[in-house]
Parts: sequence; C-alpha cells; structure tokens
Amino acid sequence: MGSIKIAGKNIVTQSGSDEPTIASNVVFPAGHIIQLVKFQFTDSDSETGATWQDSPAVISITPQFASSFILVQLFAQLGVDNVQQDTNFSYRIYNTTETDTIYEGKINTSAATGYGYGRAGSSFGGLDISPDSGSNTYRFQYGRNGGSGPISFNPYGKQCVMIAMEIKQ
Repeated sequence: MGSIKIAGKNIVTQSGSDEPTIASNVVFPAGHIIQLVKFQFTDSDSETGATWQDSPAVISITPQFASSFILVQLFAQLGVDNVQQDTNFSYRIYNTTETDTIYEGKINTSAATGYGYGRAGSSFGGLDISPDSGSNTYRFQYGRNGGSGPISFNPYGKQCVMIAMEIKQ
C-alpha cells in the first residue's frame, strides 16, 4: 500500500496488489485525452439498399466527465461495386444512443466498368460535442441514394480500426 503526494495531497494511490490509480482530486487540463477505446476488425459488407445500412464498424464509450467531447474516427475503405450507372451514396457516423449524426458525407460515382473502391476515402471522423452522460454507441452507416452499384464496406477484408477518444473540456 502506497501513495504519491504533492504538497501533502495524494495524486496516486495503491491498495494491496491492485494497480495504482490516479486520486480523484487530480484535475486534468482541457484537451487531455481521458480514455481511448479501440475496435479492430476485418469484416466486409456490401449493400444495395437505399436506406441507412449498418456496417460492421461500431464502438461504445462512456465519458467520465460531463463536459467531455468524444472524437470518433474510422479507418476503412468504402466504395461502389461494378458501376454500371451513376451511383450516389451517403455515409455517416451515427450516435445510436442519442440518434444524432456527428459526421456525414455524400458522393456521386460516374458510370464506368470496374470498381470505385475508396472513392469516399478511407478515413472518416466526427466530434460529438454533447455526448450522453452514459454509454454512447457510434456506428458507421451507409446507403445508396440512386443508381445501381452496390455499396461495399471494406471490400478486400483488410484490417480496419475504429477509435473513440474522450477529450476533457
């Protein structure tokens, strides 16, 4: 059992064989990353629907401070299969807990023979400035707005990463 003190105040405590913990009186400055949650996957998905489709990319985080922001980022490929006609599609990072979109994009892919993977990019991110005080679940969704090409998420089954960071304000 031990502790680290500055000016007579505990900043780190330890009890028995437990891991040391930061004392509750420690104040983190604004901009400090409080926690990071990571989800890695290789799942692929292809959809032809015109409504929002759930991708395999989903992550949950519970903020420790009421005033925190949550930064969500996804690194994955999104595109169109065998584009026989112009195809329009939308994509977003959606907080399913609060039914709120924190990032949304749209793209039009012109007709061509072949594939349009990566046309929407490979890095997507959004900042939730008013997350719920409980657990927040963020999901990447996409859907076709027009055209014929199926939309493909991570078509080659490569390693993808989704992260959520709590940032102190």
